[in-house]
Amino acid sequence: MMTGNASIESAVEALKMGKKVVAVPRLEGEHNHSQRELVEALEREGCLLAVYDVDALEMRIGEAGEFIPKPLPLGAAAPLINEFISREFTCR
Repeated sequence: MMTGNASIESAVEALKMGKKVVAVPRLEGEHNHSQRELVEALEREGCLLAVYDVDALEMRIGEAGEFIPKPLPLGAAAPLINEFISREFTCR
């Protein structure tokens, strides 16, 4: 099992290795919205468990024991990354 911040690299690598992931996205500061969006999308797909309130971390780690993650679909990250890039880095 991997528990940690929701960096794209860490979460995807752990998922590719078949690990259970409890992801804690940054909610404040630079890059917070991209981490949260990634975690929300992967949680909707059933790939990981998310923690948006650190007070719930212990509970979510407990839930991980019974959680059966769906495998990360190949190519699933590309559309999320492309959407983020086009939204955040479009010339204005």
